[in-house]
Amino acid sequence: QYHMDGHVYNWGAQLVLALKQTSPEYILKNRQLFDFIKMDVMPEDHADYLCIISLLDNDYKIKITGRSKEVLFEGSLDEFADKYSEII
Repeated sequence: QYHMDGHVYNWGAQLVLALKQTSPEYILKNRQLFDFIKMDVMPEDHADYLCIISLLDNDYKIKITGRSKEVLFEGSLDEFADKYSEII
């Protein structure tokens, strides 16, 4: 889970770049590091958006919900990049 305040357009491109430079295998191998990093994330109830990144079939699946838990986006990394950033 990735919590970030502000509109998705403000941080979407940065997330796309980070995910395109990090393979799902790398994340799975370094799960302990990522579990440690996410401990410093703001509580879910204070975030404007909640971004959940799943690792399925060696690919990323991204789901973004708003404060009212409405689904704003659900799809692959490429679909997310098409919607929220320029092609990187």
